[in-house]
Amino acid sequence: MKKLLLPALVLLCFICGGCSKAKDEEQKKGIIEKFTEKTGQDAAEAIKKPINKAQDIDRMAQERLKNLDQQDAEKGE
Repeated sequence: MKKLLLPALVLLCFICGGCSKAKDEEQKKGIIEKFTEKTGQDAAEAIKKPINKAQDIDRMAQERLKNLDQQDAEKGE
């Protein structure tokens, strides 16, 4: 009986050790995925800022042209 107990304990230790490595690898993958996602979001935000500014400027220019056209129409009357 004692001869079987030692190999059984050793086998149990190997099984438990293998499971913990798998968990560590999953955690590392989780960290990498989080970093990748954050980097992607930062890049998207960096791209959106100039586009949004350009759209705001375009909107202001359109409003100014509309106001100038209205002023010209009022002067012509």
